[in-house]
Amino acid sequence: MKDLVYFSVFALALAITGPAFAGDVSEATTEAACTEAGGSWDADASKCSEKM
Repeated sequence: MKDLVYFSVFALALAITGPAFAGDVSEATTEAACTEAGGSWDADASKCSEKM
């Protein structure tokens, strides 16, 4: 039973804090920064956008 409680608390904490560690794709100025932020790099426009 303790394991279930520990797992639930861990999952909840991860769900809440996960987005805080995600990068901001609008501020990425290089392909590497865009990929690290989880975005999609447009080489023609040299711009990063969110993956769909």
